[in-house]
Amino acid sequence: MSEKDFHSNKLVKLLVYILLYRHRNLTHQELMEIFWEDDKTRNPEGALKNLVYRLRSQLRFFGEREYILTLPGAYQWNPEVYVETDYEKFELMTKAVRAQDSEEEKKRLGERAIEIYRKDVSASVASEDWMVSILTYY
Repeated sequence: MSEKDFHSNKLVKLLVYILLYRHRNLTHQELMEIFWEDDKTRNPEGALKNLVYRLRSQLRFFGEREYILTLPGAYQWNPEVYVETDYEKFELMTKAVRAQDSEEEKKRLGERAIEIYRKDVSASVASEDWMVSILTYY
């Protein structure tokens, strides 16, 4: 599945946001502020529920598992669904570089970290405030 298959930048943004913050509950309020901050939507809570429904529908491509859990007043990525991101691999790799005593091993691991880092960030999310802070960190 590619980004184009989502047919909506907002769906891509929601998926990326949920995956980036998958280890915590994302309140409806937080998500409405992130995705409808400047939008004049009359019913942002309804729009959020609709967006989550559409995202769940898209994720059925991967199977019938429940990928996004509904909690009281919040959503969360299902912790039973394993996710590995390149930014987390990059962070682990840079920690491994710092932990090495051997200069050769530091160089080898550093080159692998650079290969991971070179991947582009989706244009759909690259300019979002919440993504810019992550990109700046890395």
